Amino acid sequence: MRYRSFGEGGQSISTVLPAVDSQESGTISDSFLTGCLNLGVNAFEARVDDLTAIQALGRILPKVERSMVVVGLRVEASDPRYPRDLSRETLIRQLQDALRNTGLRWIDYLIVDDPGPGELGSSFFMTVEAARQAKRLRYVGVSGDSPAISDLIEAGGLQIYAAPYNLRCSQIVRRRMRQAEAASVMILGYDHYPEEIRKPQSLPAVAASGIMRFLGLGAARRAPADNEGPYSFLNYVRGWTAEQVCLSYTLNEPSLSAARVNAPDLETLRGLVEAAERELPNGLSAQIELARVSDLD
Repeated sequence: MRYRSFGEGGQSISTVLPAVDSQESGTISDSFLTGCLNLGVNAFEARVDDLTAIQALGRILPKVERSMVVVGLRVEASDPRYPRDLSRETLIRQLQDALRNTGLRWIDYLIVDDPGPGELGSSFFMTVEAARQAKRLRYVGVSGDSPAISDLIEAGGLQIYAAPYNLRCSQIVRRRMRQAEAASVMILGYDHYPEEIRKPQSLPAVAASGIMRFLGLGAARRAPADNEGPYSFLNYVRGWTAEQVCLSYTLNEPSLSAARVNAPDLETLRGLVEAAERELPNGLSAQIELARVSDLD
């Protein structure tokens, strides 16, 4: 497992950060969480209102030296019809519930998904700053690509920006990442495997030659179809799954501390951990950039 710097004090974070979610029952089992630790993963993220997932972390993490693990909570984006409650009372209750159910002395970070204009006002920042002063919360951040994020980074008060960074991400997200880096805001990644690339492929196998064999694509290369997108070749890289390629590409971005992954089971996570430790095959990065250009057309 590879590690990168996370915040002050010399703490390190594994580049793979699993989401622990009760809707994916495999991720809240003791065997999954223990397996994560055995693979060298030292970071986990759960929804702030997912007490089942938080309790699962509470069964495992108290056995580990606290400074050796990173635990984050995420406030999900809300349905516009039902605005989420970010009041002082709710935030304090959720943090207290998380601390009580995990048995931890502090939570490393709290991230708010896709904040709307004016949604994170002075009351929110006063509440999280009080939690930080009480040493119950280390960092606060935002995630997503909403227009409000640039203003929040510029205003200060954030320590983390979680970016939807992948090989299809927009120039807006890339600029925002540079803005965060310039402001000394830590950057996490998510959505490394976008929906457009996850679509299944079912194509007949054919022989490949020349440059495709050189890139390691020959053994599994298949005939292109009219409806294939510019990234279809990712499904046929020898020794890699498309998701593993996407994760490795994401982690090639040096400003990222870690990438959040949604692995339904330990075997999938093991493959992603292995991908995080590998370099992409020679020439593949160039082919990805060509596909990115084609994708913009």
